[in-house]
Amino acid sequence: ARLLMLIREPVERAASHYSYFRRRRFGAARNLSSALTAALDEFSLCAAQLGGLWDRRCTYRPGRRAAALEAAARTGTGTVVLPTLRHLARGRKEYELVQAGLYAEHLITWRRRFDAGSLLVLEASGLWSDPLASLRRVEAHLGLPAFEGYALLRAHTLPAEAREAQAAARLPRGRPAGFVPVAPGVVRRQAWVKASGSAEGEPLETLLLGRLRSFFQPHNARLAAMTGVRLVT
Repeated sequence: ARLLMLIREPVERAASHYSYFRRRRFGAARNLSSALTAALDEFSLCAAQLGGLWDRRCTYRPGRRAAALEAAARTGTGTVVLPTLRHLARGRKEYELVQAGLYAEHLITWRRRFDAGSLLVLEASGLWSDPLASLRRVEAHLGLPAFEGYALLRAHTLPAEAREAQAAARLPRGRPAGFVPVAPGVVRRQAWVKASGSAEGEPLETLLLGRLRSFFQPHNARLAAMTGVRLVT
């Protein structure tokens, strides 16, 4: 089997995830700030219940639930169980915003079933900044011959924001429509700020970015050690 794993900077990924599923999965949260706070609190509580440091058992909800039950059992009273598990209720999905960005942990799970060499990890921004190079890596990984027709891509095959960025850049004549670097984060940043205001109307970065950076930094470092892909939150 030959597998592809496409990843994205985890905070940007979380903002996009929230924006797309806001009504269907995160209706209990006031906004992205409160949803991310709830998610981080769930993971931080699990780590605290298992000794204070990150434990792989905290990656997935069954492990976090087991950690909560073990912590409650250690108190010797049943009164702690319900408050400890309330944040793990089935209807609360905020954890998905953070859990999906724990790429190194997910990679370990996949590598238990597949050889490390069978899975290619690509950073999504490369599809914007240098899509041809990314596609060549995919071809090589899948054992496909190099396709020479990419230049036939038309502008309508790109997302609207990419077309707008291309128009703003006044592309030189003759450049293939699908292969013009887009300034990273420019358009995404607008959507991010729109989706991420806190209850007080402050941008997300003011309240949470430091905490998010601290949380994801060791996970991003592990991913870099495993794959060479470096993400900066």
